[in-house]
Amino acid sequence: MSPVTIAQQLKNAEAKLMDIILLADDSFISKLICYSQKIQNVNKKPSQWSHVVLYMDESTLIESTIDLKKDIKSGKRLINGVQISDWKKYDNATKCLLLQFTTLTDKDREVLKQRAINIYDRGYTYPILGLLGSLLSYWVFRWKSNPLQSKKSLYCSAFVQEVYAPYVDFDPMRTARNTSPELISQYNSNNIRRSIIRI
Repeated sequence: MSPVTIAQQLKNAEAKLMDIILLADDSFISKLICYSQKIQNVNKKPSQWSHVVLYMDESTLIESTIDLKKDIKSGKRLINGVQISDWKKYDNATKCLLLQFTTLTDKDREVLKQRAINIYDRGYTYPILGLLGSLLSYWVFRWKSNPLQSKKSLYCSAFVQEVYAPYVDFDPMRTARNTSPELISQYNSNNIRRSIIRI
């Protein structure tokens, strides 16, 4: 674990509201998710990224995941889905990349925040079956859409794509519910500033 907190590192990198943060750690689940995305990687190696979140401020982020840690806004534990979390939960991340769209205005960022909060308020869950559907579409069936995804659920990268939908489509070949951390990391634009926080 780095002696400097991830929150401090992101602050030093001048992270802004609704910036995209890609993460990975040494856990089995993280490594499994990275491996499952290798078919999307040009070099066919496992992805470096197993999770993606959105930056709120120096202390909080918004994400879709399954977690036992307390949700900042509701105070509930065992949250399955979109939640507001403390950056401390990712101090054990071994890899972290900040993606910042430089053309976004403060007003644009507030629009993105409101879209994220609206999804949070509607109680979107984290779809285990939908995640399986995406894995099948990556490796077997090459589905553009995800037939196993329920309407009111989004896993981490699908949540980020839904929030950013008015501004960017990270993979036009797939629907939002088939987006992955790897595909988001590959998105190429002159308007993106990439800052490696941990590698």
